[in-house]
Amino acid sequence: MKGLLDALFGSGPQTVFFWMLVLALAYCAFLAWAGSRRKHSRKTDVERLYEAARRENLSEYEIFVGTGKKWNIPEARAREDFKHYLFHGEIPFYVRDYLRDATGGK
Repeated sequence: MKGLLDALFGSGPQTVFFWMLVLALAYCAFLAWAGSRRKHSRKTDVERLYEAARRENLSEYEIFVGTGKKWNIPEARAREDFKHYLFHGEIPFYVRDYLRDATGGK
């Protein structure tokens, strides 16, 4: 037992290497943990749109058209913006504004 304690708490090069390795592994584990927390705490606009549509019992298309009307966006443009969203996942400014209001900016 004394040999193990001397190896762990001694001052030889193996001990220094061991503690550096332990610290490096702990640091990597912390970064992985912190990254997973940050990733799960922020939702994308697409996720927020999906959740808002389910909460309001509407389709995503209905949200596009409805928010477009509030911004005086013609329905034809809202339809084109929705097609663009389906193919590219990009949400126009007027729908993002609605999502900020609907989710409290989260």
